[in-house]
Amino acid sequence: MAKVVFKATTYYIRFLQSGDIHYNGVTLKIHAIVVLRGSYDNQQYELAVFFMKKGSDPLDAKYSPEYRKGNIYLPFEEMSTFMNLLHNDSMIKISFDSANTSQIEISSDERPIQ
Repeated sequence: MAKVVFKATTYYIRFLQSGDIHYNGVTLKIHAIVVLRGSYDNQQYELAVFFMKKGSDPLDAKYSPEYRKGNIYLPFEEMSTFMNLLHNDSMIKISFDSANTSQIEISSDERPIQ
């Protein structure tokens, strides 16, 4: 299965006061994590959105098909925009692609312009 698109049905948020994590020789300075979950073809999928503090080492998005989980890394300054999207849109879709595991998309449903 190359591409999976699922609707996020639940999410939770974690804020970290001291969120420095050392991972594969990289220091991640995490301020908050939003985890979105949903299902596709009776399988559970999960996307963790890491909101990074200034000075954090950059990382590419990564999808692990065997675990059906993905991670993306955004600046903390983008968290309010992201949370507005979650709260104000009726459908948030997440797209994973096993042919390109660094390509993760978060999109809203198409809506009419008023």
